[in-house]
Amino acid sequence: MEKIDKELCNKIHFYEDVDELVDTAFFCITAVCNAASKVSRGLKHSITNPAISWWTEELMVLRKRTNALRRRYQRTTNNENLRQERKKKYFNRRCEYEGKMQEAKLKSWKTFAQ
Repeated sequence: MEKIDKELCNKIHFYEDVDELVDTAFFCITAVCNAASKVSRGLKHSITNPAISWWTEELMVLRKRTNALRRRYQRTTNNENLRQERKKKYFNRRCEYEGKMQEAKLKSWKTFAQ
């Protein structure tokens, strides 16, 4: 560690622009840290190895569509007829989604219990 400190002190004396030296050192340290450790790029959801064994791509699509219908129904405030129509669509889709979810859970349980 002392060797690095001495080398940096010697280099500082030879540089006229200390800011440039600091920027270069910062760039080098950042590059070394990035190379030494894995940088997280955020969560990536993968259906190939789901945390919930019964969860499927079909359920994910149904969930997104059900939530979209719910949001559309909740945001309809001016037209009562349109609101009732969207409410009906939402509840029908929700029943379908919950039924498919229960089927998937039951199928998974039966497979596990065998």
